[in-house]
Amino acid sequence: MKKGWIFLLVAAGALMPLACGPQSNPASPGNGNFSSNPTATPTLCASCAATASPTATPTSATTGTPTRTPTGTTTANPTATTTGTPTPTGTQPGASTSTPTSSPTPTGTPPFAYQGPITLIIGPAGVAVDNAGYVYVVDNVENRIDKFNPSGSPVTQFGPPAVILSGAGGIAVDNQGYFYVADTGDNRIQKFTTIGGAVTQWSGPATAALSGPEGVAVDSLGFVYVTDTGNNRIEVFNSSGGYENQWGGLGSGNGTFYFPAGLVADGSNHIYVADTGNNLVQKLTSTGGFLSQLGAGVNGVAFSQPWGVALDASGNLYVSDSGNNRALKFSSGGNLLGQWGSSGTGPNQFESPLGIALNSMGYAYVADYSNDRIEIFAPQ
Repeated sequence: MKKGWIFLLVAAGALMPLACGPQSNPASPGNGNFSSNPTATPTLCASCAATASPTATPTSATTGTPTRTPTGTTTANPTATTTGTPTPTGTQPGASTSTPTSSPTPTGTPPFAYQGPITLIIGPAGVAVDNAGYVYVVDNVENRIDKFNPSGSPVTQFGPPAVILSGAGGIAVDNQGYFYVADTGDNRIQKFTTIGGAVTQWSGPATAALSGPEGVAVDSLGFVYVTDTGNNRIEVFNSSGGYENQWGGLGSGNGTFYFPAGLVADGSNHIYVADTGNNLVQKLTSTGGFLSQLGAGVNGVAFSQPWGVALDASGNLYVSDSGNNRALKFSSGGNLLGQWGSSGTGPNQFESPLGIALNSMGYAYVADYSNDRIEIFAPQ
């Protein structure tokens, strides 16, 4: 059963799974077959097109409280705060680049061409791509991680009994062969090798315990940033899970958050946070200093519950705007370069898109949560 949360809440707090699930031939076009240089556009799998029927359609402009409440104790103003620049330990991995402000909606060709879906997933919440092009998907309903090769075929999956997750959200891959999962329902971060071997896990110290973390990112020094969603703050850890710092708190002003979800670090170790409840994306320093923001109608850009954020190799910023069922691309200076998507089950359509990721060639992967698929788009 899907989590009874954002956009899809029903009275009983649980959702019925959609009809688009495992396909018999995941390597065929429309069932996850894509390549680094595709020559044909796959079509949507028949079961997705025929039967997917999301429980609810988000409105195009949402304000107020996100409907999902993270588990754990919520602390609007954390009692312990460590300041200063974190000092990494050991050998550290790498990251990406970006910088926003805003601009009016452009017209013309969208920035991506639809390539097809990866299926075999129920309720994908997070997606990440490693340096070799392998795709990792958080299967939120089955409480597992699904791994696909660069051509879209399933490789393996990490789940019970070896890997225990509870309503997991975001996922991040570093440059040293590790991936990190925001294990939302268990109030912790788990770290694995790319073949699913457990490395470590952590929930934060008693004075800064995680509550329903939805997002995780790794910067160029190897620090791990976590959206401590239930406490409306960002926590920083070293790559072994040692606590370093925290910043934020409940609010609608600069550097404060309301239900933060996805986040990503650029090559300068600036952090972009999807401030979901405030309908913003905020850019901050690695110690929480406010730099700029996108959204709130500035220059015509208005989000409705933005969830995922990602960066490409050129420093362009991508946002999954869940309440508007679209994805947007911004330049490193914050100008809106394009947007795509609408509510529906067909190509270039979404129902509650959550995680978003880019591979090294600029292909975009969007976790189309209620359509039970990852949609892939090629740059053009």
